[in-house]
Amino acid sequence: MLILLIISCFFVWLIYREWRDPKEFDNFTKAYIAVLAILAVLSALPMLEHWRFERFLSNKASLLADNKRASVKCATVFQSVYDKFGFAGLAYYDTGEIILQYPTCNDLRDYLDSPETANTREIYSLNVFTHEAMHIRGERDEQKTECQAIQRYVKAARILGVRAHIAEQNAQDYYRVSYPRHAYFSPKCAPGKEYDENLSDSVW
Repeated sequence: MLILLIISCFFVWLIYREWRDPKEFDNFTKAYIAVLAILAVLSALPMLEHWRFERFLSNKASLLADNKRASVKCATVFQSVYDKFGFAGLAYYDTGEIILQYPTCNDLRDYLDSPETANTREIYSLNVFTHEAMHIRGERDEQKTECQAIQRYVKAARILGVRAHIAEQNAQDYYRVSYPRHAYFSPKCAPGKEYDENLSDSVW
């Protein structure tokens, strides 16, 4: 993202250099400036889309966290490579910051683009997002946090724009297929068990 910002700023600087030149603009110069403007915008678009997506996720994470302020950041590929924790996502309880690793954020974007054909990774990415929001909500125990996320999978998908029947199917797929193999699996996360919150839209 930083590289794109630098490239976009370079094109803007070239435009500024032409504008400050007192010579009369001819057709070639006008065309040159127009091309530079287009290149500057095209260079900035991925960065602006990245920020828009982070802002969108931050707003929705705050809703899931019972209106506690959440700030979602999607790590770049370079940040993810040098991540020393190795988690798909990470939440900082005190600041409300949520870090989603580069693959997780990409999978989540793909999930939201086409939830009806989501694969296992994309379905999992929504649970990572919801899991981290539960940490911001206040839970620190990982097994309880995971179970809270599972029970709010449908709610999370719905507020992100997924249709109800698709959200429910994705939630079932995660709970039945992926969750039993998860590091945070607990037999207490089941209907009528200790972690059951009796939510009306729970996966079970």
